[in-house]
Amino acid sequence: MSDRTDAYLATLDAALTVGARHRRRIIEETRDHLRDAATRLESVGLAPAAAEAQAIADFGTAAAIARAFDPAPTPARVASTIALHVALVAAFAMITLGLSGALAGAIGLVAGPDAVSGAAPEGLTATDCARLAVTEPGAATCTEAWSWHALEESVLYRVLAGALGAVVGIAALAVARRHLARTTWARRTTRLSALTAAVAFTALCALASAGALGLTTNLGLFEGFGPGWWLSLTLATANAAIVSAAAYAASKRGVTLAG
Repeated sequence: MSDRTDAYLATLDAALTVGARHRRRIIEETRDHLRDAATRLESVGLAPAAAEAQAIADFGTAAAIARAFDPAPTPARVASTIALHVALVAAFAMITLGLSGALAGAIGLVAGPDAVSGAAPEGLTATDCARLAVTEPGAATCTEAWSWHALEESVLYRVLAGALGAVVGIAALAVARRHLARTTWARRTTRLSALTAAVAFTALCALASAGALGLTTNLGLFEGFGPGWWLSLTLATANAAIVSAAAYAASKRGVTLAG
């Protein structure tokens, strides 16, 4: 087949709103149909180029063919689309939490554990200190052992959450790329999800920035965290807000999770 058929198929592929797997099948079946139709026209005397053009014209415009396959927004399709977007936003939030954990660990190694975990609580008992001495044998004092232990727990749990988020995100994205339709309502759901994430992460970034500057502690809010804890969250949520804003901008251009 010539460039004419390839151009037609590319136009049809862009116009189709069905999921990726269904889209590939339609394109392959259309290619086969056009090839067979052109062969039949050539057998009755048309030149190859004329036969190909006639086969495409007889088949119909790409827009008309795409409309014929446009999936109706049934409750099941709408629910699955919303569920996929919720899963991806949740996964992205978990990945952001994991990134903040890695940043917190780096800050703790550079500036010391107190910068992230904050001051040790008052009233550590001898039993507490004995337990911490076992888990943190390199610490010189009980309060230092508590700081390192608190830092390690904070980093571990957040990084594990990030790893889980990555697994959920990859799985949800794979399902979306394979099955999600590129319909108007799917594009609107993508746009709303990205906008919601951008607003939420921007608000979290502002809160974390206030914590890093000590403003929340001055107001008696969220006490017990070091500035490094807030700084790690500020950097991670700022990155998430930028990525979400970029996703929103892409969604306004018609990009969906289905590609």
